Amino acid sequence: MMGGFLREGFNKNWFTKFGALVSIMVLRAFKHRLDHRRYNGASFLGLKGIVVKSHGSADTFAFLCAIERAAEEARGGMLHQISTHVEKWHHARQQNAEGAL
Repeated sequence: MMGGFLREGFNKNWFTKFGALVSIMVLRAFKHRLDHRRYNGASFLGLKGIVVKSHGSADTFAFLCAIERAAEEARGGMLHQISTHVEKWHHARQQNAEGAL
């Protein structure tokens, strides 16, 4: 949709067509950065493992991005980090509850 609007705007006259020619590299980088397939996959929290849900309409590139996200979470120790933070939060709540008594 956005690409269609840009194409329409750049095809208005010779001046806008020249502007499109000059900015083609920036527009391609922008399109690459906004590609929704690169942000495919959502992590489920509260599980004892890494689960990344991919969108049902994902193509092979989007599915690969979801797999890469799961691998990054595994390499980065996401489960350990979340567990540590939850334990600290739980311990702090217990101390606050005991202090209120």
